Amino acid sequence: MGSMQQVSVATEVLSASLGGLLSASLLYPLEVIKTQLQSGEGHDGETMVEYAKRLYKEKGTGVFWEGVETSAIQSATEKALYFFAYTLLKNAHHSLTGTPHPSTTTNLAMGCMAEWAHLPITLPIDCLTTKICTSKTNESPYALFMAMLSEKVVMQARQNTSTTTTRSTSTTSNDDMEDPQHPPQTDEPEESIVEMLWHMQQGGDLFRGIGPELTRGVLSAAFMLMAKERISSLIHNMVLSKS
Repeated sequence: MGSMQQVSVATEVLSASLGGLLSASLLYPLEVIKTQLQSGEGHDGETMVEYAKRLYKEKGTGVFWEGVETSAIQSATEKALYFFAYTLLKNAHHSLTGTPHPSTTTNLAMGCMAEWAHLPITLPIDCLTTKICTSKTNESPYALFMAMLSEKVVMQARQNTSTTTTRSTSTTSNDDMEDPQHPPQTDEPEESIVEMLWHMQQGGDLFRGIGPELTRGVLSAAFMLMAKERISSLIHNMVLSKS
């Protein structure tokens, strides 16, 4: 029983990883178009097809595949870790309860936990993919990744400096305090998420790039699951034929 569960986990991980790699690679041009539109590169009223044609005329076919290897790695890692965690949780639930089919609530909980399992690893890769899609230079993924790290270090240093300055200012004596009639200016409060979404909606930015995203999302899930099931079935047949 234990060996079959191990085979099941390995099969799910391998088939999901290959399926994710295949779907991400095939549909990467749609990811590029979506990211470019969301970054404000498209003209007002320009459709997905019109923007794709203009991008092809200006930059050729190469622009649609810049960063595809990073996206493929991200998708393969995401699907592998997700189905690894989900299959382990499902097997553990079966061992503890003896029921082969979890309830809807249990399935939702296991899906959420499996999603959290890959985010710490795949989210930075996804940020790098977005950086590649919106980059104006021809830098390599490694160079862009190092630039992202440098920006993070600089921002952290500025934050530390600002904190130190604020603490030094707060320790001044009462003689150096500002005139009560002229209080120091304070920064304006930051927008809440709801306010930010409302302003984006008014500017037409909230659903920018929804066309390529819906197309890519539907086809990506279809291709990934199709490849996963075919590969999983092939591996199971190979294992059964040897047993």
